[in-house]
Amino acid sequence: MRQAALLIIDDDREVLRAVAELIEEAGHHAIRANSTKLGREIPQREFVDLLLLDERIGVDSGMKFLEEQRRATPGLNGVMITGHANLKYAVQAMRAGALDLVEKPFENERLLESVARALASSQLIREARYQRWQAVHGGGFGKIVGESASMQKAIREARKAAASNVPILLLGESGTGKDVFAKAIHEESPRRTGPCVIVNAGAIAPTLVESTLFGHVRGAFTGADRERPGLFEQADHGTLFLDEIGEMPLDLQVKLLRVLEDGLVTRVGGARPIAVDVRIITATNRELQAEVTAGRFRQDLYYRLTGFTITLPRLRDRGEDILALARLFLWRHAEENHLPVGGFSGTAEEAIRAYSWPGNVRQLDHVVRGAVFRATSTTIQAEDLDLSAPAVAPQTLSGSAFVTPYRSALEAFESEYFARLLASTEGNKSEAARIAGLDRTSLHAHLRKLPKP
Repeated sequence: MRQAALLIIDDDREVLRAVAELIEEAGHHAIRANSTKLGREIPQREFVDLLLLDERIGVDSGMKFLEEQRRATPGLNGVMITGHANLKYAVQAMRAGALDLVEKPFENERLLESVARALASSQLIREARYQRWQAVHGGGFGKIVGESASMQKAIREARKAAASNVPILLLGESGTGKDVFAKAIHEESPRRTGPCVIVNAGAIAPTLVESTLFGHVRGAFTGADRERPGLFEQADHGTLFLDEIGEMPLDLQVKLLRVLEDGLVTRVGGARPIAVDVRIITATNRELQAEVTAGRFRQDLYYRLTGFTITLPRLRDRGEDILALARLFLWRHAEENHLPVGGFSGTAEEAIRAYSWPGNVRQLDHVVRGAVFRATSTTIQAEDLDLSAPAVAPQTLSGSAFVTPYRSALEAFESEYFARLLASTEGNKSEAARIAGLDRTSLHAHLRKLPKP
């Protein structure tokens, strides 16, 4: 079951902390705000089930704030904590959207009972609001959708990790959404106002990894016609997400370890160390411990990166989430492309549930997008779903199971490589050409050969 999110607003920080801890001990997600200003910002980026607020928040009225939020978000209710629980005040509070009043000083049990009643009485409305929120925003934690136990566990761990400054390692198969988790962690962290820089280490040409990460000075190598800051400098006071960290060469691993230990980067060809304050998140679909044992990954770097490790579940292990994700992708692609497709037929839903999704969420999104374009009516049929396409997860080039023809394997590799490359540069083709070591004409020639979505 989805964890209810309560926005707790009180200008007394000690009271705010104590109430938040009480709410979390009861199994809910507590979001704290010590001002109405912050209280207005939070519902814009995170789904809120219930407001829990004091009658006076600084110089502002908690009741007026509740009225304001009710107008902005119809169906959002609250529980008021007040020292004036008389009949007149109670009537005004109920009209403002309060489902209950808790009189000061209160017993913990009394507050929890009030919250439980408020959540129970507004359950149908809250779930309807949540479905609409998912359709627009994609979920309550970043853009993550998932009510399965395995995904809720990963979200809870990510929320805890976000509040700290320790390095985070995200593990999981290709396509499970590690980049989405990294962005969500950044947005929930104290560094949310800083930059969030995302790079796929596996998509950078080996000769350019060092200069991409640490920058270079003019004349450091052929083609370095100007000084260029690296990704660590670009992520200063923010977050740097290094995807596919297991692909990083050993000589670069040494330099990365040095930066993490000292907080200093030196540009290629330069001599002056530059201080950086960066929170690092890494991800891989490899078994890093096995890579350490094999000597392909440094043990000291492994320990440095695993301050907090979160494993993302495979889509096939998230049974109750699959259709919810499919519907969300359908709504997004239909709306973005102004197509009148609005749902799946019963047989299409059965096909979606029965498929194993080896390419995980990324493959599901790709299949649904194709079905939206192929559909000949407002409902996607089973035959509109292309479940014969190879998964986006990489194949192993060994063993008797590898029977793909060379040309097909090459096309699959190029499709995956250039898709990841463009994703890492957010569609910037000039930057993609630089990373790939190609000129723009060659890059466009490769892109033209890729299968159309």
